[in-house]
Amino acid sequence: MEKLDIAKDWSQKLGLALSGLFGTPDRHFGLGEHYALLDGVGASFSLSVAQSSTNDPRNPASWAWSANLRKHVWVDTQSQKVTVTSVARPESPEPYSISDVNSNLDRFLEYLSGDRQSPKATVVDSLLRRLDYFRESARSLGQVEQPDLLATRTLLLFMAQLTEPGDTSIEELAEIYHLPLECVEQMSRILEKALPYGFDISPPENFQLHCGIAIRHAGGAIFQRATAQLTFSPQYQLFTGRQTAQFGAPDSLQHGGYFTPPGLARSLAEAAIQGKTGGNLLRICDPSCGSGVFLAEVVRALARANYAGRIELVGRDISPYAVQIARFVALSAARDLDVSRISLDINLGNTLLEPPLGDFDIILMNPPFRSWEQSSGDGRASVKQHLDGVFAGKPDLSLAFANLAYGLLKPGGVLATILPIGVLTSDYSRKWREKISQEAEVSLIGSLGDHYIFDYAMVNIAALVVRRSAPSSTLSRRTLMLWANEDPRASSAALRSLRRGNYQQPDSDGLRSWRTYQIRQGELTRRTSWAPSDAGSEGVIEALRLRNFPRLADLFKVQQGIRTGARAAFVLTNEQVAKLPKEEHVGFRPIAEKDGIFQFKIVASTQVFFADSLQRPILSELDFRNRYPAYFEEFIEPNLDILRKRPRNPEIWELSWDRAWLRKFDPRIVSRMFLGQKQLGFAVDETGRHAVVQGYGWNPVWRRLAPNASLETKLIILHAYAFLFASDFFLNLVKTVSVNIAGGQYDLAPKYIDELPIPDWNTINNLATGFDRIETVRELANIFVSNPLELEKFAHAAFGVR
Repeated sequence: MEKLDIAKDWSQKLGLALSGLFGTPDRHFGLGEHYALLDGVGASFSLSVAQSSTNDPRNPASWAWSANLRKHVWVDTQSQKVTVTSVARPESPEPYSISDVNSNLDRFLEYLSGDRQSPKATVVDSLLRRLDYFRESARSLGQVEQPDLLATRTLLLFMAQLTEPGDTSIEELAEIYHLPLECVEQMSRILEKALPYGFDISPPENFQLHCGIAIRHAGGAIFQRATAQLTFSPQYQLFTGRQTAQFGAPDSLQHGGYFTPPGLARSLAEAAIQGKTGGNLLRICDPSCGSGVFLAEVVRALARANYAGRIELVGRDISPYAVQIARFVALSAARDLDVSRISLDINLGNTLLEPPLGDFDIILMNPPFRSWEQSSGDGRASVKQHLDGVFAGKPDLSLAFANLAYGLLKPGGVLATILPIGVLTSDYSRKWREKISQEAEVSLIGSLGDHYIFDYAMVNIAALVVRRSAPSSTLSRRTLMLWANEDPRASSAALRSLRRGNYQQPDSDGLRSWRTYQIRQGELTRRTSWAPSDAGSEGVIEALRLRNFPRLADLFKVQQGIRTGARAAFVLTNEQVAKLPKEEHVGFRPIAEKDGIFQFKIVASTQVFFADSLQRPILSELDFRNRYPAYFEEFIEPNLDILRKRPRNPEIWELSWDRAWLRKFDPRIVSRMFLGQKQLGFAVDETGRHAVVQGYGWNPVWRRLAPNASLETKLIILHAYAFLFASDFFLNLVKTVSVNIAGGQYDLAPKYIDELPIPDWNTINNLATGFDRIETVRELANIFVSNPLELEKFAHAAFGVR
């Protein structure tokens, strides 16, 4: 196998992006071909393929260290040996044979990525220490208007000096990398000033810093950390020997900034350029560019795709540090491709407040996340303006950026963006999702559960790729869905599957940590939530629709239970009610809620005062006090302030939301609010006397279910559907369309589940399962509790699925 063939073969089979380690050309020191094989998240390594071996493991270790990678793999095609050098243990290289590695390539990658040991100081740490030196030196110059910006430019100039040929003057370097010429003298003074104070350019542990490698492969991490340090960290006082504060999460979260992992930016850039590499010009924008990671990754993705046309890069950010760094990063990437074919327009600015930037073929971004509650009055006004026509509720700032960016796309243009998962699930963005589904092809939706992908992120992260296209062509298209759980390896494996085009996860030991799958966009438009799922029931739902199964909403009206507005006043334990005079018991109803709904039973340990259930209404506060004196004195009087200040201002004896449907004593199904595995959290309230508090009432639509049924038949029907809804089979349907609340529980709100297809009563009644007498059906409940497998058999038979 030829040298390049080995690298390409490994790249394709493992789903890793193949990039020249030293740029273009890839040759270095005459020792063969050298690459970085780059992962979506955490399985990257550097690779050398040569007809000889290296005698000094420090060389490949320094290359990997400079690229911020943990391992270097050297393939000697002459001896058929593979040597793995760990950056954490460069003195102990590990030998393998090429045949062993090739026959177990996935396990080899698992071994490489499984070793999380790192050197004492990474290349990111090393270069950021130099930034601290430069910051202190810039401040010590005196009369410098923006010392931290000067320090930023000095760091960039320093890195350029280490990258470019030695005969390039400092003035030429400044011009090449768009650094202000008027600052060159000050930057030179800082470089000279730092040396006497211990500024040492040699990295730790005897590694050699290859700055070109660092910029190319570690630049995303280096420059995003630098931007964060400059934006959020107080000045590091080097020469006085003390540090005023550490950079930490709270400040960055307050600003809504989550810096994009380069691997994720790489995957989204690759998705965005699909079908875009054949033209003569691409206009590409990042309207909140930060340190330029998306701009750099899209240029390198186009280089890997052999794009031969021109590129216009446009970026805006409100941070002067980010803008200066983004220019440098984009120019560095451009020099690997062909700088003459790339033009830059990267400047200070707030995209939401400026005139439109033009129209674009590709927009990539990680907009700032900021909740409505965290936004100022002006900020809210700006969000509302940019969501004109789709504004609802209390939207996140990121949604305004997403809508603005979508509006800047040319026909056929692509938006690839990172968003908080709430944009895919919340009511505030529902109108926007409807608009996108009608006007665009939704190419990719991803949900990544690994919180380590984004440092300090307190929200779940989603990825969205949409292509603006003709409305008539969208509903039949397929949307690629990607889901990964919190396992750090899961997101990596899922994103690599995208690059391979292989959407199947090996089902090892029966556990699923990630999955990718496709659904029709027409199906997506039915859903309240666009969040990907691990359930695997998309095909089942689609097949049931084709079989014309009724919607759940056709057969049941799922309605939310009571909100008391003052639980301490209205909800009493059974013991507390028993202590009241018997004549006051008439005002209370047993409660069905939460854990009290279990194994098809209702265990009511509490009761609620429900004035609207009374035959004789309460006319006044005095009437209330006179009819329920003991209850009033012990429970109402201590809570009068709370009761009088409730929203909607109900009378003190009335619940905040009493739910009109609970005034009727009709048989119904009751459930918990959230459905989890093995809970059997459904039961039949045969008399309808239970008041549902934290849960749902499933009120049957008898004209559709069984219009002329007797009471006994109605009870049989309700029990049969309670069994059905409690099954894991139905839970998987819910998981496919609903949102995960916590601990594997899913929201049963009707907005998520109303569109689910379920069997009608005739289908269930024909199963010969014993739905003839109510006593037999009640016995079935005990069978299903003791033998869950029988319950699943029943559910599968009812849905007609094996």
